[in-house]
Amino acid sequence: MSIKTIIIPFSSYEGKDSLSAALSLTKKHNAHLEVLHVTPDSNDGLQIITDFDSENKRMQESAHAIFNKTADEIEVDITEEEEIVDYPSATFVSVEGKPDKVLPVRARLADLVVMSGVVEKNDAAYRNLVHAALFRTGRPVLLIPPAKYKRQTVQENVIIAWDGSFEAARAVNLAIPLLRDSKVFVFTGVEKETFPLSNKNLVLYLQRHGISAEAAAHELHDATPETAIREIIQEMDAGMLVMGAYSREDKMRETLLGSLTHEMLDYSEIPILMAN
Repeated sequence: MSIKTIIIPFSSYEGKDSLSAALSLTKKHNAHLEVLHVTPDSNDGLQIITDFDSENKRMQESAHAIFNKTADEIEVDITEEEEIVDYPSATFVSVEGKPDKVLPVRARLADLVVMSGVVEKNDAAYRNLVHAALFRTGRPVLLIPPAKYKRQTVQENVIIAWDGSFEAARAVNLAIPLLRDSKVFVFTGVEKETFPLSNKNLVLYLQRHGISAEAAAHELHDATPETAIREIIQEMDAGMLVMGAYSREDKMRETLLGSLTHEMLDYSEIPILMAN
């Protein structure tokens, strides 16, 4: 179980924080990174913009320049799309279309999707892109907060928000390559465990993978799930959160649990890995 292909949707307006994180992961895992730049299709109704093609070209060139500079800074080699090498590499790919249509297809042959955190993307288009990544790629999504919001933490500490669900179990399994050098704290977020797979079960599972893990004790004090998770993150000085994501189409789970997904999408202090 390893990470060998990473994909990140990237435009120049997003800044380089998520791109730097993706390139650093690429280097750490000796992987390949696809930097996906999606330019609007001239047939999607936006051609009324003056110099539509020129603006597309300018945005593409700007994103490409940031990619080249950041890859050089992090010392990841730039290669052609179909080139196979045995060292960390990255490719800039420009595709025409709609991001929330293109990304789910391109990401299906990746091991991890890296994206900028939602905190600076309050527009509906970017939220749709995050949802597309979460619910239509079949891959884990790592959301990176902008540097100006990111809290300085002990990066080796990771919190797993565990409720025994299919989605949470899938998130944990897909996160294993990212957990091997970490100290993992399993947090259930409930006073008494009422589900058949307890945090102790998950701790044993992780330990069998050679991961340092333990259950995280925390007084809830009638806190909401999102507040409890934020409190345990601060208490354990965690550098990443792992949790399941819940589909908007599942109305029962959306009512009971799905709001947590939306609340945590706006949490900007540490990276969050989600899977559905």
